[in-house]
Amino acid sequence: QNIVLILISTRMTENVDNTTTTTEEDRRKKGVGNLSVLYDELLLLIISACTPKELVNASAVSPFFYLLCNDEGLWKDIFLEDTKSTFTFKGSWKLTKLFHGDKTPPPSYRVFHFEGLYSACMYARWYRAHADVTQYGRDVVSSVDRFKSCDISVDHFLQHYDDMSRPVIIEENTTKWPAHENWTRAKLLSVYGSTEFKVSERGKRKFKMTMKDYLTYLDKQEDEDPLYIFDSGFGERAPSMLSDYSIPQYHPDDFFDLMGKYKPSWRWLVMGPSRTGAPWHTDPAGTSAWNALITGVKRWLLYPPGQMPPGVYQAMERDGTIFYHSPSSLTWLLDVYPHLPLEAKPIECIQHPGDVIFVPSGWWHMVLNLTETVAVTQNYANSSNFKSVCSDLLEERPKVYEYFKKQLIDNKPEYISRFDEFERTHDMIDVDFEDEDFWIPHILPLLEKHNLPSVPSDAISSLSDGTNPVFMI
Repeated sequence: QNIVLILISTRMTENVDNTTTTTEEDRRKKGVGNLSVLYDELLLLIISACTPKELVNASAVSPFFYLLCNDEGLWKDIFLEDTKSTFTFKGSWKLTKLFHGDKTPPPSYRVFHFEGLYSACMYARWYRAHADVTQYGRDVVSSVDRFKSCDISVDHFLQHYDDMSRPVIIEENTTKWPAHENWTRAKLLSVYGSTEFKVSERGKRKFKMTMKDYLTYLDKQEDEDPLYIFDSGFGERAPSMLSDYSIPQYHPDDFFDLMGKYKPSWRWLVMGPSRTGAPWHTDPAGTSAWNALITGVKRWLLYPPGQMPPGVYQAMERDGTIFYHSPSSLTWLLDVYPHLPLEAKPIECIQHPGDVIFVPSGWWHMVLNLTETVAVTQNYANSSNFKSVCSDLLEERPKVYEYFKKQLIDNKPEYISRFDEFERTHDMIDVDFEDEDFWIPHILPLLEKHNLPSVPSDAISSLSDGTNPVFMI
């Protein structure tokens, strides 16, 4: 409480000699007083607790506080934290917050510039907001197979990529889609200008903006981490868009189609400016995905299942939910990628308009938009990712798993044996190695199957003896 009074009082208790030559460090000490012992990152965190009125007042304390209190990222977080409705971007996040809801244009105001102020923290934020990311598409050596659609059959794709869990790019697979003509800026504004779309920020916050307001935002924003459209409900709010594309012939099956109204989210419209993209993640529910690029250029980076990308770490919500934290795509390329040895670098490729990339189940992937892009993507469950999908549903949503199992067996009775096998092996994961009553009946048939000498059951040791009963006798 009373943060501004504290800031002003610490500023007034400064004790810096007023010499004729002023270094950058002296300017900072004069600007923040006793708070100069704190890093700029921590100062921004403290200031973020201010109300908008307090921020405006604090910006008059000194040139350095003016710099901190007018940070666009700071005002963006303050506004998005509180907004519950659609909004119109007014040229800056500060103006958007102060004049939210006003239909008249905000008044113009003078922006001050000061010489001799330097902050590595603020410079890094500025650089990420203004970097020419097209440079990150140069000299990328693609390690993902690439075919023209006329050169790869569906059977070849299923056998060598879907079944083998290998990413691949298929070119010229969308040339006949109306989306290439109908999803230009001009057409989107004309047809869907008043339609609301879900807009995402790198955190978990989601909002709605009309297409008209979002395109206005694209033209005016200078964000370090811009907003982008990532909308799973576009087919319901803009149903005519569904006729502008079709599911590629390489992905004919989706077992989730059998779930009717209980089908998990599976399709997304993805649109954003350069510097946007998806940080490191794996796709939900163990699904595989295809992503078709309509306009723009994307850089993809991938790691195979089980190989967590460097710089990504596991964290826990207050409710105990486990999640993986990753820096933004641009931050990762700037801060992590240059320091990786060759053998630790990810698989990479560049996606161009008309390219469809296949991302198998469980693969870590990160995307950076090198230009403004529009794409459509769908996730699906099929025979190849059956076990991954079942495992995720059983652990995270057991009721959904039971419904999925019933629907699939009703329509494909041949999957009864696959569900039995999955549940038998999945149950073993949770069984303690010391439970000899469970393991011995599994071990004895295994010995017989591999023509190994049979032994009395009491000769099989549990893990309590330092021996793994699955493999050792």
